[in-house]
Amino acid sequence: MDWGEAVYSPSVRVGNCRTAVKHSLGGAKTLARLIEEGAAEWAIEVRCPRTLMARTELSSSPDQVLEWDRSDTIGNVFVLPGLMATEAIDNLASKELHPIWQGSRLRVPSGWWLARGNTRRVNTIGKSLLRFRPDPELPKGTMEVSPVTGTDPYFSVKLATDIFRDATHDRSLQVAALIGACGHFPTVFKEDGPHFDHPIAEELRQRLTGASVPLWTEDAYDPALAATAIEPFRPSPTAPGGTHG
Repeated sequence: MDWGEAVYSPSVRVGNCRTAVKHSLGGAKTLARLIEEGAAEWAIEVRCPRTLMARTELSSSPDQVLEWDRSDTIGNVFVLPGLMATEAIDNLASKELHPIWQGSRLRVPSGWWLARGNTRRVNTIGKSLLRFRPDPELPKGTMEVSPVTGTDPYFSVKLATDIFRDATHDRSLQVAALIGACGHFPTVFKEDGPHFDHPIAEELRQRLTGASVPLWTEDAYDPALAATAIEPFRPSPTAPGGTHG
């Protein structure tokens, strides 16, 4: 917001312990000049709150890839792209700056963000909430979902052995498990409970509110509606009205 006409619009792809970012910046010739002079470089920050892992890598190229070791992470991993000062910038003055800064000469220390994108979660929120494991005691074709309320709450999904092998690729099974998890939200994320203000609870509230879906603190709350607002069912490509892929 310091740059009135500037637009930073990165393209971010996340995969298995890696992210690829194509940085794009327009409307800020001063920042482009700093990149050309080597005073600023494109940056990707990756962090895992649970293990306190945090890394920032820089690149002079707008096409950037960052990889990390799976053993350094547990649970949620977040990626943040942007542009970072690589040396102290004194007397930064530009007509491109917001009017509030006009007439001022700003100092930007090395390591400060000059532009920053939105934080991306590497895993979907649905995958972050669920942990699948087989249970030979369960009858064929059945599932049991129960909350695990440690530092980072999640839901243990026990599956009968005949369907467990499908858990990694069968989206219907995954959504069914999420519906079961959503049924526990009123207890796990209750207002007077220790996890009401947990970051994942806040993200869930934002997702449901943004989709105009009642929260678990409301009388109209529906676990199935909440789950499919978070992770919608997708029609089969061979279903009537679908397309063959």
